[in-house]
Amino acid sequence: MALVFLAALCAVASIITLPSESADSYRQESQGECTSPVCQETAQALLASMDFTVNPCQDFYRYACGGWIDSHPTPPEKSTYTAFDALIDEVADNVASI
Repeated sequence: MALVFLAALCAVASIITLPSESADSYRQESQGECTSPVCQETAQALLASMDFTVNPCQDFYRYACGGWIDSHPTPPEKSTYTAFDALIDEVADNVASI
C-alpha cells in the first residue's frame, strides 16, 4: 500500500513539475522577435484582419476583426460566417481536390 502511495505521489509531483519547466523554456525561447516566414505570414494575416480606421475605445470588436469581416462576406446560404467556418470550407476544398 505504501508503495502504491509513493508511486502516486511521484506521478503527481512529476505532473506538477513538468508544465512549469516547459513554460519556463517557452518563455526563454519567446523572448526574441520571430522573423521566420511563418511568423511573418501570421503577423501579416493578423494585421490584415484588423480595421485601423476604427477607434478601439469606441468599437473594439470592429477594430480587432473589421478587416476580416470586410474581406470575408457571409455566403448567402449561411446566416453567420466566422474564421472557423472559413477554415472548414478551406479544408473541405482541399479534401475534395485530393
